[in-house]
Amino acid sequence: MFDPTAQARIASTFVRRTATVKHFSKSPGSRCHDSDKDTPVTTPPPPPIGTVGWFDLTVPNAPAVRAFYERVTGWTATPLSMGDYDDYIMTATGTGAPVGGVCNARGQNAALPAVWLMYITVADLDASLAECEASGGRILSAPRNAGGPARFAVIEDPAGAPVALYDAGVRDPA
Repeated sequence: MFDPTAQARIASTFVRRTATVKHFSKSPGSRCHDSDKDTPVTTPPPPPIGTVGWFDLTVPNAPAVRAFYERVTGWTATPLSMGDYDDYIMTATGTGAPVGGVCNARGQNAALPAVWLMYITVADLDASLAECEASGGRILSAPRNAGGPARFAVIEDPAGAPVALYDAGVRDPA
C-alpha cells in the first residue's frame, strides 16, 4: 500500500510560493526541528490545472537509482532526510528547478512497483476523487496534506495505472 506521508514531504517541494522559511533538520523518530536562520525562498507557483507538476519514483535502492539518473540525465540530487535514511529531490541541470523525487521503498511503500508516479494538478481534489470513483477508478490513498493548503491523493484509473492528483488549495477570489 502507498505511504503518502513520505510522498507528501517530497511532493510539497513543487508547491511553495515566494516565502520565508526556516532551515530544518530531521533526526530519527522526530518531526522537523527549525533552526534560528530564516531564508527567503522563491519557487514557481503551482503548475497550471491539468498539467503534470511532479514525478516520484519509489525503488528498493534509492541511492543507486539516484546516481543512475544523475549520470544519465545530469540531474542533481538533494537529500531529504526521512529519519534513518534519505530520499532525494532531483533538480534540473542549469535551472536547479525541482523535477521529481527518488524515494526508498520502505515500510508501506515496500510493495510499490518501481514506476514513476506522476502528480496531475487539479482544481478541486474532492471533486476529482468523486469523479474518479464515479468513472470506474479507485482511490489508493486518501487526501493528505502536501504543505500549506495543498493536498494530494493517489488513485488508480480503470486500467489499473496509478497516478497522483494534486490540489494546491489556492483559489482565485470570485
